[in-house]
Amino acid sequence: MWGAPLGLVLVLLATAGEGHTAMLICAALAAGLYLFLWIKLRSGWRRLEAIQAGAPLPIADPAKAAAEQSEALMESEIADRDLHLLLSLPTPRPVRMRKQSKIGIGITFGLFWLMAIFFATIPILMRQENGPASLTGGMLAWWVGMVAFALMFPVFLMQFTRRQKDLMTDGDVSLGRITQQWNTRYGPRVRYSFADKSGNTLAGRGRDVTNTYFEGMTVPVFFNPANSKKNVIACGAAYEVVLPGQPH
Repeated sequence: MWGAPLGLVLVLLATAGEGHTAMLICAALAAGLYLFLWIKLRSGWRRLEAIQAGAPLPIADPAKAAAEQSEALMESEIADRDLHLLLSLPTPRPVRMRKQSKIGIGITFGLFWLMAIFFATIPILMRQENGPASLTGGMLAWWVGMVAFALMFPVFLMQFTRRQKDLMTDGDVSLGRITQQWNTRYGPRVRYSFADKSGNTLAGRGRDVTNTYFEGMTVPVFFNPANSKKNVIACGAAYEVVLPGQPH
């Protein structure tokens, strides 16, 4: 993760000594943009990596936390009425992307493609200022690799969310149980277990974007009937199932 900014720092030091003004300015802008992206999209990186367990955060106000948990449990009991309807829905199920997922993916696309434009313009400006000889093969290959990375990361993110959508649209669904819930700086995390159609019990862990699930509660789990290890919990997906009567 730190490879690109460290590389930019080296380029800045080298170009400062060689007088490559255009490359120095562009590299500085790219370094600042990359640092901004790293801060804002760190949670996005975590989504594509294996979710790691985090230590529970201290509770500042136990009474308030208990009240919030009680309210969340009450809302969950009301939501349980929709579980039977969800389980009875035939495939393909209608789904829609969550609002926060739309915003997050839109920001990711915009920022990474902006970063690609910055990287792409640096060799052009260097060539105009210092001539073709200023572009070495290794340096050009490095810039091409950074542009490719900035363009492809949003594509990989879309493929990741697309797999979730396919599971929720055409996969089997089972009622799982939350076996553990804890908070991290990146939001709530849960561990869960569920049984597939063959009676095999599987376990997994994921996010809780709804912030409404606690240990012992049931949660819908969508899985690939041919490979139950490919699964996603309803509260952790970028999409949600649209029940009859709900707007698409």
